[in-house]
Amino acid sequence: MGYRFWSNAYAVLNGLHELSDDSRLAATCQLSLVRVQVDWLSRLKKNPFDLCIAPLYIRNDVDMVRQAAERDISAVAYAAQELRADAGFALSMAKNNGHALRYFSSELRRNRAIVLAAVENAGSALRYADEALQADEDIVLAAVRTDAKALMHASQELVKDGDFAKRVVANNRLAAEYVQSLVLNSRSRELRRRQEEDDKQRYERDIEDAKIFVDSAFRLYQRGVIFLDARSNEEFDRSRISGALPFSEQTSMLRHVIMQKGMSVASASDPVMQCLLKSPEQTVVVYSDSGSDDISLGYISRCVRVAQELRRACRLEPSLGSSHRVRRLVGGLNQWKRAGLPTDGEQRPLINNSILLEGGIHACLGMDLAGDM
Repeated sequence: MGYRFWSNAYAVLNGLHELSDDSRLAATCQLSLVRVQVDWLSRLKKNPFDLCIAPLYIRNDVDMVRQAAERDISAVAYAAQELRADAGFALSMAKNNGHALRYFSSELRRNRAIVLAAVENAGSALRYADEALQADEDIVLAAVRTDAKALMHASQELVKDGDFAKRVVANNRLAAEYVQSLVLNSRSRELRRRQEEDDKQRYERDIEDAKIFVDSAFRLYQRGVIFLDARSNEEFDRSRISGALPFSEQTSMLRHVIMQKGMSVASASDPVMQCLLKSPEQTVVVYSDSGSDDISLGYISRCVRVAQELRRACRLEPSLGSSHRVRRLVGGLNQWKRAGLPTDGEQRPLINNSILLEGGIHACLGMDLAGDM
């Protein structure tokens, strides 16, 4: 009975066509199908996650999926896609366990009746609802009646509504704590957003305000102002503006020390800081190789970072003078060299202690214009 048996058995299992009139064969196939179903029911009782390896017709069987979901609702994720998109199935599952909403199609998570059934069963299922329904007053109130914490998943705009907040508390007094917490968090987020925006604008203003070009910097140089080299000690030793002081990137540590231990500790063993404190009205010019603030290549010049940190340190410690005293040299040491101004050591332009190949590979990479790292 080989070929004929399996051909007709396939028809029974998949419903593709009717069996022949051979009643004995039909009974045998039917019995085989029942045995398969019984085996899978038993298997899913023991391990609901076996649903993920079950044949499609098992994963599309409502009873099989229910059996698995009774043990663990997350097994619904392995139900056939067709079944998870079925509104009738979704509604019945949501009534039994609201968290099943998580595994339904996005369209069903926009279905008001299904979402309402889910949150009435488990308020926290509101987190899986479509955003529009998270802003639906009736849906949110139904969720809060079941679980006060569900308010955490409601639309922030809705929660900030004073009249709605009163209705929430009237439905569940335990929600009062969450209403207050959400309102405070909302205000805190708004304050942080404003602070971040202010910091960003200040940073941009600082970058622009701190600029000084070679001709102006040289006039200050002739008057004996302080020049600080933001590069490494090795780069400083190889080439530098005559009379400049090495400062590297120690300003990050400087600001921390000022905040933790005070200015006296920060300047005790640092000759550069002592120099800055000695003449708090004097301009300070910070430079590096190229002094660019172009971040299009993913980084900015070291002198920009150092100048910013030094300006912040000035704001923390008034004895350092005004933050506006700190300037950064546009074009950096390389532009200074191109102008033929006083330089000690290597006279050729450098990038990260390597000779800058004018018009060569460095130019192709934009390194003669972009900020040095």
